[in-house]
Amino acid sequence: MTYKDLLLENDWRLKCNEILNRDHYICQDCGSLGFHIGGNFISLSSVSEIDSLLKDWRFNSFSFSEFIGKSPMSKIRKIIINNSEEINIHNDVHIYSIWLKSKASFSEKVGLFGIKAICDYPLTTIVEAGLCIGNNVSNIKRSDEGGRVVYIEFNQQLSSTTYVNIEHLHNVSIDTTLINVTSENKVISIRLSSDCGIKGLNVHHRYYTKGSKPWEYSNDALLTLCQDCHCKRHKDAKVPLYTPDHQLIKHLIPCSRCGGSGYLPQYNHVENGICFKCSGEGVILDD
Repeated sequence: MTYKDLLLENDWRLKCNEILNRDHYICQDCGSLGFHIGGNFISLSSVSEIDSLLKDWRFNSFSFSEFIGKSPMSKIRKIIINNSEEINIHNDVHIYSIWLKSKASFSEKVGLFGIKAICDYPLTTIVEAGLCIGNNVSNIKRSDEGGRVVYIEFNQQLSSTTYVNIEHLHNVSIDTTLINVTSENKVISIRLSSDCGIKGLNVHHRYYTKGSKPWEYSNDALLTLCQDCHCKRHKDAKVPLYTPDHQLIKHLIPCSRCGGSGYLPQYNHVENGICFKCSGEGVILDD
């Protein structure tokens, strides 16, 4: 199995999730909030922690914790959720991609593609909820509008933990960044434009050891970086490759296709632009 194949293994995805959780989806060099390919999510101890992630954004002029606490969206209409699709299970956490249907017309799907509910408890039956959609997201630094919030309040507890999922969607009709938050009995899906400043993230190896699998490193050896900072790291400080007894073999050079960033923005429509030559690693380890 090549190193590129190992980067596609579930063990590496789980390790990435651990590091992204530790670093709260924030580039450790420039402080940018970001997303990572693979359906990862952050678990938080309280809703107020989201304010530090979304510090530049306001929702109906509120911070996020104020927004979710005030139930601020009016004209909520009743919906029911049926046949929710469970897309992943990780450590007893259930991730659902949900289709919302009008209670008045059960066969009518509401156009809300991409909403995810991250639950401590499985959704096994038809669930009733209140739904409201509003165009009320703004960026303080840029003073722009254009984000949209889908606010869903369920009639049952979904989670005792607050979860955040950040991802980028790109196809013919959709080019947007999604932030899905699950807290207690609420799911809030925030849709932002593709130029909102939220960047793609890599998990960077500070060094490599010959023969080690990508997840067989201590957490201190791994770092969350956005694609720009990942590229800069590889260009400014060559990454060492060691023998198992920590003897230097050589310094690795950046991937010739992506320049060390791990991403190719011109191919955002294919796997979010991840570089297929290095699988997002930024360097090539296979001889």
